[in-house]
Amino acid sequence: MVNDAVKRIPTGNTQCTIVWIGGEVYVEKVKIDSTKPFVIFYGSPNMPMLSFDGTAAKFGTVDSTTLIVEADYFMMVNIIVICVEDARSMYDEMTVKGLVPDVVAYTCIMNGLCKSGKVEEVKSVFREMEEVGVVPNHFSYASLIDSLFKNGNEAEAFAFQGQMVVRGVGFDVVVYTALMDGFFKAGMPNDGENMFQVLLEESLVPTCITYSALIGGLCKLGNVNKGELMLQEMKEKCVSPNVVVYASIVDGYTKKGLLNEAMNVMKKMVQRNFSPNVFVYGTLIDGYFKAGQQGIALDLFKEMKSVGLEENNL
Repeated sequence: MVNDAVKRIPTGNTQCTIVWIGGEVYVEKVKIDSTKPFVIFYGSPNMPMLSFDGTAAKFGTVDSTTLIVEADYFMMVNIIVICVEDARSMYDEMTVKGLVPDVVAYTCIMNGLCKSGKVEEVKSVFREMEEVGVVPNHFSYASLIDSLFKNGNEAEAFAFQGQMVVRGVGFDVVVYTALMDGFFKAGMPNDGENMFQVLLEESLVPTCITYSALIGGLCKLGNVNKGELMLQEMKEKCVSPNVVVYASIVDGYTKKGLLNEAMNVMKKMVQRNFSPNVFVYGTLIDGYFKAGQQGIALDLFKEMKSVGLEENNL
């Protein structure tokens, strides 16, 4: 995630720091505070999209925006930044005026609906954009396919994958990641791993989100050792992991009863400047309680509280 990369920039930074951002849709609110100047966000040629569904009513006027920059000497290249609520407002306003929204506006709305689990609305927006003559791009298809897989509509997802092939829409890392994640969620792990291999054969570079989907899928199937090998591969390819990657491995080891291994992964997180979240702590606490090791579980609970995490979020 973009925020993970920002957190790793040293406070009081005095040198130009380039954050390379792959061509995906990143749904998060990013803030560059005043202690981190000289930062450049540089997107891949296929224009990654940074999007967040924030509203003034929920976050306040300033904090509702997708990107907040307080630092000096910030630059951004090849990146689309959109607030989903703004995209909806823009869409409504354009519709009232008889104008046709472009593919970016439609795709942003689809992505926001996808993250909210509103699959029928995603399909409705996709149909509408086709009816008014707006040609869906790879981001549009990725949002739709991801939404369908998450809703258990594998047949429809595969149908739209076929439509992409027929229409000559290029498969990039965003689409391959959505398909790979979908295969794992559909209980088709071999196809998921094959999709990752196809991605590599196409000379595409896996992003953190790609590895996160792969490692999460492997760990849920109990293949945690391979998940750790993929984490090592990320390091070798200079792809920074995120908390979700570590959390998947912790969860995988815990479910297998390998609590020492799970605890070691959490220690690696801390050593690499990643803060364990509530899910990581909760997984370990639950695992140690079930193993009858209440002392360690309670120590972890106290540690979790001491870093400001609340148990009611478990």
